[in-house]
Amino acid sequence: MTRDTYTKVLWWLLPFAVLVVSTLIQTTGGVYFHMFTHDMFIPLEGVLHLHNGHLPHRDFVTPIGALYYFVHYLPSLIVPISAKTLIYANLLVATVVALATLVFGRQRLPLWLASLVALYLGIIASSPRQIGEPFTLISNNASYNRFGWALIGLLALVAACPRLVPTRRSSLIDGAVVGSLLTGLFLIKLTYAGAALGIVLLTMVTTRKFSDWRYPLMLFGLFASVALAIELSTGLIHLYLSDVQMTASVTTNLLRPDFAVRLLFYCATGAVAVLMVGLINEWDQRRFHVWVPRTLLSLAIVMAGVVIGIQNHPELENPLLAVAVLIAGYPSLRFLNSRAAQDAPATKTTFDNGAANGIAKLLAGRACIIGFVAMAAGPVAQDVAAIAWVAVAPRASGSEVAWLAETPLSDLTLFATEPTKRGTAVPGTSVRDDVDLIGVIGDGVALIRPHVRGRDDAVVLPLTFSNPYPVLLGLLPVRHELAWWHADRTFSRSIKPNADLLLSGVDFVMLPKRYTNYSNVAAFRDAYAPEIARDFRVADENATWLLFARNRCQMRLRC
Repeated sequence: MTRDTYTKVLWWLLPFAVLVVSTLIQTTGGVYFHMFTHDMFIPLEGVLHLHNGHLPHRDFVTPIGALYYFVHYLPSLIVPISAKTLIYANLLVATVVALATLVFGRQRLPLWLASLVALYLGIIASSPRQIGEPFTLISNNASYNRFGWALIGLLALVAACPRLVPTRRSSLIDGAVVGSLLTGLFLIKLTYAGAALGIVLLTMVTTRKFSDWRYPLMLFGLFASVALAIELSTGLIHLYLSDVQMTASVTTNLLRPDFAVRLLFYCATGAVAVLMVGLINEWDQRRFHVWVPRTLLSLAIVMAGVVIGIQNHPELENPLLAVAVLIAGYPSLRFLNSRAAQDAPATKTTFDNGAANGIAKLLAGRACIIGFVAMAAGPVAQDVAAIAWVAVAPRASGSEVAWLAETPLSDLTLFATEPTKRGTAVPGTSVRDDVDLIGVIGDGVALIRPHVRGRDDAVVLPLTFSNPYPVLLGLLPVRHELAWWHADRTFSRSIKPNADLLLSGVDFVMLPKRYTNYSNVAAFRDAYAPEIARDFRVADENATWLLFARNRCQMRLRC
């Protein structure tokens, strides 16, 4: 093996080696949470739904697409459901994204740069850090957002950067790749699919200039075929859109103007970098008459990230900034790719062998690479630090978490509360932190366990943000429930799942006396108070929970 071949192999292996090491760190010693621990039960209960023959949108209401739950379902076919399921799902998506970025980025960029981009997108997909937060705030929550950022970054790169020498075959391949990514985004979260569709349409009228009809035909043909096949076989597409419409009709303050202004200011530096890289690349783009369109397209990609950020949990981070810099500088980057340069016809139109242009190309390419590194360095440094922090972060111990050892989530660990705060009484309905929350959930396990008597067919509905009990006790998940109950975000008193449909299959209802964001619990309780009072009675109680059992037990033969 020559030194050049050895170097190439190392660049190919780099992203996957980092992802594997990251996964080992995150799973050795337990899966670590600092915040939003209750979010983990959303995908895990979704996996249980799938194991019991339930489908998203048909058997439970969720604004997140079915592919998100199937991604978490796949690891559970190999290893039992546990907290590690979340990490394995992240690794699966990150590996697919990194591999696709290497394969298709290599056709556009130097191998070493394609490897770095693959590593960047892979880390985006798999980091445990709460996006937009410091490295110590580990949440592992809402990973559909990280999946979406990684996939739309790859889509933008492939769609906006045509190959140097396109052929009929390459147009079909590019169309298939972009179509697959668009379909994946659609089946994960509609917000990203809408932004991705806008990017695709803009690339067609700017950098691609409708140059080959095979590309859009393959792209939209693939997307339409998959969507039609799913709809005809399961009916899930129209149910998915109905779930999204329901969530949108509930959600208040969709535009978040105050946060939008803050996010725009956060992205201003990146937008300036994109503009400067576009200007530096003007020598090449002017010759191909695409300078203004490519630069504007890159700025539009930055704005797509802003729009997505406004719709997501409000965090000041835009992973598309680094990708937009690469797209703005692609005319110079592609000439750094020796493979593409060798394939290109050596005509005066493609190459000008003058020394001045050669220096200009080199400087433009270097400026683009520096811009990419500058935009990616901050988030990547935070993500790498977060992975390292997982290995050394202090873990909580004591009765509040000890009970987890007897459940499928024995691998769940939480941030150790400061000694001065441990055992501190919390007034009213609040909980101190996530450790305290897990203690409350454990009290619920202790309360309900004698009533289910070891049966795995009992159905328990807690009036909480998410439902931990099917996973913790091996029970059936609740049909016709919401994937998560967030007042004025996924439900309201007037817009909610039908009470009779939801409660008809429930054996027990649990009402916490303390919980995270208790106003959300109160809203859930009030939304179904008449039906619960009519069909259920108080059966048991402890310091933190009320347990309601169905009045007419013979209807269910379990309560």
